Amino acid sequence: MSMLLCHECYSWVEPRGGHCPDCMAAVDINEADPPLSRLQTILGEVRAPLGEVTVRRRAMPARGLLYATTNGLYFLPHLIDEVAEPERSRTDSMVMWSLASALWAPLSLYAVFMNWGPDELSHTSAFHPQRLEPEQADAMPRSLMENPGAFFVPSAMIQSISRRFGAWIIHRGHSTKLKLVPASPREAFDHNMFNLIATPPWKHVVT
Repeated sequence: MSMLLCHECYSWVEPRGGHCPDCMAAVDINEADPPLSRLQTILGEVRAPLGEVTVRRRAMPARGLLYATTNGLYFLPHLIDEVAEPERSRTDSMVMWSLASALWAPLSLYAVFMNWGPDELSHTSAFHPQRLEPEQADAMPRSLMENPGAFFVPSAMIQSISRRFGAWIIHRGHSTKLKLVPASPREAFDHNMFNLIATPPWKHVVT
């Protein structure tokens, strides 16, 4: 089953029984997605980045930047580069044997029979934040359609927001809740979130 954009909660989901598993809205593969101009109206304009977060979602990019828009919250995953590096322990062992054999000749004979082989590679991930500026409102609908890891939470759908054990929990009516874990240092993100939900457009949200 392919991933489809839910036109109710604006997340890319794998439908279950023709419905979005997050908000239970009907998802029809034959229904065209909203045009970019319509999506731009729905998403609103970029207000400010709230900070880096990790979102607990299955089989989706988890790490990215959360933005406040005039109409809700927009999550844009980081770009990821896989970097291959030699395993440090194996490389260090080869260096130690080389130094030891230089000091004591018999060890060089033993080293011939060791299976050094090519360096084994370990893979690490390099994250690159995708930054949006207030004048880039048209970039949000494009990134939402091009990046299945992106999602939008309309503020009108949010019933409550709470902070528990360093994470922020967002309840979206009948939808499943979202758990956002801010990156360290968390104080700046918490400050931005508290300021946002204290503004008049968020007065309907229980905190």
